[in-house]
Amino acid sequence: MGGSINFSRKGREIEVPLAEEVGLSDEARDFSAPNYHSEGNRKWRNHIQFVRDRLVKSGDLSNAVRNYWTVTDSGYRRVGLTKK
Repeated sequence: MGGSINFSRKGREIEVPLAEEVGLSDEARDFSAPNYHSEGNRKWRNHIQFVRDRLVKSGDLSNAVRNYWTVTDSGYRRVGLTKK
C-alpha cells in the first residue's frame, strides 16, 4: 500500500487481506461484541490497532502524523525490504 495508510479512511483495505493472511473467516472478522464499544467496533479492527501500537513502540511504524500508519526504515528492514 505504498508504506503509509490513513487508517480511518482505508482501514478496511488492510483488515481483509490481514484476516485472509491469518486464516480468519469473514464471520469471525466481522463479529461485534455488544458491550465492546457503544458504536459496535469489531474486535478484529481493535486487535489490528493493538498490533499497530506495538509496532510503533518497536519503531517499525511511525506515530508522527495522527491516524496515518507509516512504515519506518526499521519496519522495512524487519520484513527484508528497502524503503521505496
